[in-house]
Amino acid sequence: MSKEDFSNVEFWVLEDNIRARRFYEKIGFRYDNTIQIIDMGKKLRELRYIRTQNN
Repeated sequence: MSKEDFSNVEFWVLEDNIRARRFYEKIGFRYDNTIQIIDMGKKLRELRYIRTQNN
């Protein structure tokens, strides 16, 4: 499979992980205003980042 076979890439990052979020934004990923809550003994907010092939 080549990169042309994909129209976008998406992943989740913890809201509090500011360093990672800045890195991903610097390389072209954007937070798309989608949030999910995960429970790891403590409720954590994850943000969805996406990068389309057009970016």
